[in-house]
Amino acid sequence: MRLLRVLGARVQGVETDRHVPLPQELQVRPVVRGAFRFEFVQPECLHASRPCPHCPITMLSATIRHMKNFLVKTVANAGALAVAVWLLDKITLTGDNTGKEIGTLFLVALIFGVVNFLVKPVVKLLSLPLLILTLGLFTLVVNALMLLLTSWLADQLDLSFHVEGFWTAVLGGLIISVVSWALNVILPDGD
Repeated sequence: MRLLRVLGARVQGVETDRHVPLPQELQVRPVVRGAFRFEFVQPECLHASRPCPHCPITMLSATIRHMKNFLVKTVANAGALAVAVWLLDKITLTGDNTGKEIGTLFLVALIFGVVNFLVKPVVKLLSLPLLILTLGLFTLVVNALMLLLTSWLADQLDLSFHVEGFWTAVLGGLIISVVSWALNVILPDGD
């Protein structure tokens, strides 16, 4: 520890809390007696004990992890929406061919993910008294509203996805919640 502090303070001439990328191999000659040689395997910076948020390698791996997590959640939403379309006749997804249907399904899954990310927390916060009063059963209504909002947005974007009726949306929201939960358990997570 003391040798590393000497290395960090005197040889490099910087504080140990600052971001300083190190070369692949570092040689230190006049530290104590004789020559000392330190080899770093994939060094990122002087933060050897914890990941540094300023290092390009750490930032890149975090970005890749978040992108992978986003992709996994989108695939899970698409699978859950596909099961709901398959089980319920009043939730429709049409297309000229299978490729366009799959593309539409992924676009609707993206819209559904954005709606759940941006709108759902606000609606849950505003409906908190009803959620407490119904012991959480009002969540089914919130999920149905999010599915109806997704259907409306898909219609505005000329995507062929439609949910017909509130009770269909309640049942579809329940199916999507269960299937999405199961797929998120099965699919790998980036965290």
